[in-house]
Amino acid sequence: MSEAPEMPEVRAADVDLDRDVFLRTLLRHLAGTLEEVVGLEDASGLVSVVGARMGQAIDVAYRQALGKSTLDAAEVAEVLVDLKRRIQGDFAVEDVDERRIVLTNRACPFGDRVIGRESLCMMTSNVFGSITARNLGYAKVELQEAIARGDDGCRVLVHLQPTGSALDAPGREYFGATDATPVPDPDHIAPRPTDAPPAVGLEALASLSSDVETASLREMRDHLRDALGQLEDANQQLLLRNAELQRYAAAVAHDLRTPLVVVKGYAQLLAQAGAADLDDDGRAMVDGLLEGTERMGAVIDALLTLARLEVTSPESPTDVAAAVQVVSHELRADIEQAGATIEVGALASAWAQPTHLVQVLTNLVGNALKFAGSDRAPTIRIEARRIRAATQFFVDDDGPGVPEAERERVFELFDRGSTAGDQPGSGIGLATVRKIVESYGGTIRCEPSPLGGARFAFTIVDPTTL
Repeated sequence: MSEAPEMPEVRAADVDLDRDVFLRTLLRHLAGTLEEVVGLEDASGLVSVVGARMGQAIDVAYRQALGKSTLDAAEVAEVLVDLKRRIQGDFAVEDVDERRIVLTNRACPFGDRVIGRESLCMMTSNVFGSITARNLGYAKVELQEAIARGDDGCRVLVHLQPTGSALDAPGREYFGATDATPVPDPDHIAPRPTDAPPAVGLEALASLSSDVETASLREMRDHLRDALGQLEDANQQLLLRNAELQRYAAAVAHDLRTPLVVVKGYAQLLAQAGAADLDDDGRAMVDGLLEGTERMGAVIDALLTLARLEVTSPESPTDVAAAVQVVSHELRADIEQAGATIEVGALASAWAQPTHLVQVLTNLVGNALKFAGSDRAPTIRIEARRIRAATQFFVDDDGPGVPEAERERVFELFDRGSTAGDQPGSGIGLATVRKIVESYGGTIRCEPSPLGGARFAFTIVDPTTL
């Protein structure tokens, strides 16, 4: 057998290929093939599995190297920057506090081969999200700018708390206990000394993904199945307890109504038949008694409404514009008395029973009218937008607003807030609103309004997307 002749011209050929280029190209074609075969969303999901597993291993390696059980927000930010540096990324910390980490980047580890392959961005999202959630308990990774989408650089906002702005932002959420169990055998990805040169291109990335095997995916699937089973059991127990509490509340409210009717009847008789025998103080006491029974009756009615609330999804979406017209009609006397202006923006349809939607909007608009103050005519704005798989509502006013410390508490039963003053009310309305919204799979929050007062923002989930 003759030896193959040496061909120096082949070795000297100007071919852009080395291990780094090969790995970049391999990952690009892998992502491209996945996107073409299963679509961008499913391809991103598959890359996410790899990224989450890598994030777990990287997190354990850094914590072991630093000798810490968990990392704080500033340390997490530095770890995210450092791991990208080691694979020839160019991330930097723009901002970090207890609510968020903002990172920017001008050089992607995948080079220009990432352009047009957005599924590869999920690698960054899941590595960042996994590491952050395992140390801080929660993360939502928002890819505000991405080289893969044609931007000049990347800008990644990692939300550290599930605030309203975080929940509204596009991106993926990650949850994890701060004492997360270490991933076995992370030695092969232990960070190098800080004075060591960075790994060559994607060599580090290739070594990090070596432990992503079928067995690992099967283990993750089994854990997920167990967790879902436990969640289903907990939900069933919660439903049973809620039903029991509702029956109890309805029974208590009914038992209170009977003696209240008797007291109110005697007070009315006293006011009518005995008015001539009462002096001014006596008549004032009777009037106060009647007013008290009226208020108590309103509280009992509100409690009964809350206890008996039953939500079923409608067969078709509700016309929100029609619901707003009903609300305006029901509140027309209050609107005219306050001289209020009701502005109506875009109104997308929503998957809620019309009566429930009217009840929610009537309460929110009624509160805005009630607490607007008498020094000027209030402005109230209603808007409903379609956002992904839900309808997002905004009810804004230009009133005094709600103090920041009370914005969560106003939805609690019997809480009326410090700005209520002597305004009538039971403190049950917003609790009922929250229960209705959450029954439709949505959330509600109170925040400052662009009009200068309070904004109540809530979502109604489209059940056809679940």
